[in-house]
Amino acid sequence: MGNGKIAIVLFVIACIVIAGIVFYSPQEPVQDETYCEQDIDCACGRNIDTGACFRGNKDFVDTTNPCPDFCSGFTGDLVTKCVENTCTAVVCPEVMCEMFCKDGFVTDDSGCEICECK
Repeated sequence: MGNGKIAIVLFVIACIVIAGIVFYSPQEPVQDETYCEQDIDCACGRNIDTGACFRGNKDFVDTTNPCPDFCSGFTGDLVTKCVENTCTAVVCPEVMCEMFCKDGFVTDDSGCEICECK
């Protein structure tokens, strides 16, 4: 192999290595306590640093020590959702069905009750 071909091979290898370094970015840990990309990123409980009732990114929430009135609201109609990349409380619509459910209502993917018995 001539010097020209060796130089080209080395150049291609260098480009591949540089591209790998530039385009590879390991996932950085979440820095913003309320940042989310989807509902599953959010939780409600106590802030792991302060112990205060807190709604935010699950990495910053201790869910083993709940804050029921804060997390679900006094009337139980709040759920924690990701809205515009921020974990926030959302009010569930009132269940408007004329039936009694001995074991309560089924909840949907958002955590809101729907008109179906458990």
